[in-house]
This record gives sequence, structure tokens and C-alpha cells, in this order.
Amino acid sequence: MRRARALRGRVGGSGNLIERFPAKPPRMHWRTYERLQTAEARATNVFLARDIALLNRLGQRLGRIA
Repeated sequence: MRRARALRGRVGGSGNLIERFPAKPPRMHWRTYERLQTAEARATNVFLARDIALLNRLGQRLGRIA
């Protein structure tokens, strides 16, 4: 999550992962912008996949208890 927020900050956006990725700042090359956008999407997906795995494990443990 920290990586995704840092990448958004480089483009001038907020650290809120719910908001859309910020627009390209003036004077930034499109190639750089697209590279940062792709890296942010990957970092967000890794973060979400880890959270989903954690919630699945927690749900399995709670299922055993009940």
C-alpha cells in the first residue's frame, strides 16, 4: 500500500487508493506517466491479493471455531 501511495504522490495525487489515478501532470512524458500508472496498479493488486488471502484464512479459522 505504501508503494502505491508513493507512486500516486509522484504524479501529484493523493494517497487515497479509492480515487482514480491522477491525470498526467504538465511537462511529464507520457511514457513516464504510463510506467508510473502501471506500477501503481501492480502494487495495488499485490496489496489487495494479500488482504483477500488474509481474510480467507481468517474466515477458515472462524469456520472451525463456530
